[in-house]
Amino acid sequence: RGHSRDRYARRCRGRPYAALVASSRRSGRGDDQPDWHAEQLRVVSPVYRFLFLPVSAARGTGEYARALEIASAALARWPDADIRFMVSREAPYARSVPFKTILLERSSTLQPREVAETLREFRPQIVVFDNAGRTTQLRVAREIDARVLYVSSRPRQRGKAFRWRGMRLIDEHWIAYPALLAGSLSRAERFKLLVMRR
Repeated sequence: RGHSRDRYARRCRGRPYAALVASSRRSGRGDDQPDWHAEQLRVVSPVYRFLFLPVSAARGTGEYARALEIASAALARWPDADIRFMVSREAPYARSVPFKTILLERSSTLQPREVAETLREFRPQIVVFDNAGRTTQLRVAREIDARVLYVSSRPRQRGKAFRWRGMRLIDEHWIAYPALLAGSLSRAERFKLLVMRR
């Protein structure tokens, strides 16, 4: 089956993130239903709430660019979605994000208290971390029953997502690059997926 509910590590395989997010199917009633992402992440509210937390700093835009593409595809799919970003005020794009933006003094990973407060107040249904996110932040996301999507493009962040503790807090882990660049799943990673039944 093309979209397994038990898949944890997912690769884009050269496809744009928009294609992964924007795909949809129709129900027997004939009305558009959220695709496998929304279904697996158990989105139940008629107005979907997304919170994006890409790593952000005075330099670098890769994480933000990925988050923006996912957010744009989500908005195209669900025009009434409430989409928000949390980024560092030092980021070059900080004041040009085309969505509601909460400016932080530093990257979201370094501001756990502010992120936790926003999570509890906004109560997003889907939280997207890109190379970001502390265990405490993941736990708060779980506390409010949000579904967590973690995107990694670096070995260190990929390793964090494959820790036993991290795997229990993350619903989906997307490896940003194809196997040719990021490397195939290691034996240890495959073993953990098997044990966790992902």
